[in-house]
Amino acid sequence: MLVLGRRRPRDRPSPLVPLLAGLAVFPAVFSLAGFDWLDGYRLLTIRYRQGVGGVRPYGYWLWADLACAVLITGPATAAGLGRAGAVLRRRRTGPRARLAVLVCAALLALLVAGLSGMSKAETERIWLPFALWLLPACSLLPAPPAPPPARRPGRARPAPRSPPADRPVMAVRRPPGAGAAPRGHDGKWTSGPYRSAGTAPPEGLRPMISEMVLVRMDDAALHGDLVVPAPSRAVVLFAHGNGSSRHSTRNRAVAAELRTAGYGTLLLDLLNEREERHDALRAGHRFDIPLLTRRLVGAIDWLAEQPDTRGIPVVLFGAGTGTAAALTAAAERPDRVLTVVSRDGRPDLAGDALERVRVPVLLVVGAQDHEARRLNEEAARRLRAPHSLHLVPRATHLFEDPRALALVADAAKRWCDERLRASREEPEPHGQR
Repeated sequence: MLVLGRRRPRDRPSPLVPLLAGLAVFPAVFSLAGFDWLDGYRLLTIRYRQGVGGVRPYGYWLWADLACAVLITGPATAAGLGRAGAVLRRRRTGPRARLAVLVCAALLALLVAGLSGMSKAETERIWLPFALWLLPACSLLPAPPAPPPARRPGRARPAPRSPPADRPVMAVRRPPGAGAAPRGHDGKWTSGPYRSAGTAPPEGLRPMISEMVLVRMDDAALHGDLVVPAPSRAVVLFAHGNGSSRHSTRNRAVAAELRTAGYGTLLLDLLNEREERHDALRAGHRFDIPLLTRRLVGAIDWLAEQPDTRGIPVVLFGAGTGTAAALTAAAERPDRVLTVVSRDGRPDLAGDALERVRVPVLLVVGAQDHEARRLNEEAARRLRAPHSLHLVPRATHLFEDPRALALVADAAKRWCDERLRASREEPEPHGQR
């Protein structure tokens, strides 16, 4: 615990050395007093076999001990231990990696105690202390999927570009220079709570269409949250990864910041409910880049058919393995995608699609996440399209500091603004055929 709790070995002096010296006092005193440790172990095994250990076979106690540990910790801990092993195999750094080391060390100690044959399933004395250190593995599990919306699933309801009054409308602060919100022909607001009053909303507020949608594809129907300001500069389609969903708190925080700058957002579950349950147990679908890419391409085509988003450029925002899917989807739909933004992503998993990407790419990585930085730098060297690697100072894996996440949103807004300005200078804007 003392070692894992330190971010860097030189951060502060470690009390580990005096602690180990203190622990050595007990065996040293007994040894100086004439206690023979090897003879003591031999007598221990004799006494053990004279008792119940000599009646039951070795295998009985071994499996009974493991069964007892499972009953104490529960199935969620077993699933969490599998996630901990996956974290260690990927050689990640940061708090999740340190937690994975802790719970795996506790599991190793438990297995050593069981294989020694000296435990006799003494639950209260041996297994309970180890079980307490296994329970934190549950924090590595993904959040449970949200229940489906109450209304009957169906294709998003067609609507005119000016939103009708019965659709949910919310208002957010409009930043200076973002442009005025649309008015009706009579000079009055045509949607939301201001329609009946016939007056404009307070200065500095922007109306937004917000609704839950169901994006139907050939192999799945995916739930999403679509928010479109009026007018909208572009729609940011979020590609989640690594066991996340549209309810990701980090992506929702970034989406909220982008909406204040006039960007629409679509947070979409790339897996259906059955696939999410399977992925939570085996972590297989989150690395299925072709599957995630098909879902993203389907969502891009779906946005091109909706009245509120037809003809608007699409920005792909990827996180984790979703970055690889976003890059591959951008290579397949270069005429509809304005740019790709990655937060703490795995662009290396895009493979040969990196060379086929034609739209600009922004890779945002925490400066202290050395492994992710290395992977993104290697992927950037393979990109032939315009790209930039942005390092967020003092940020670690997953951008757990809210201040670091705010820097990610700011970098994404500035990048998208630049891409929009550049697209206006081209003969044919992005998102148009």
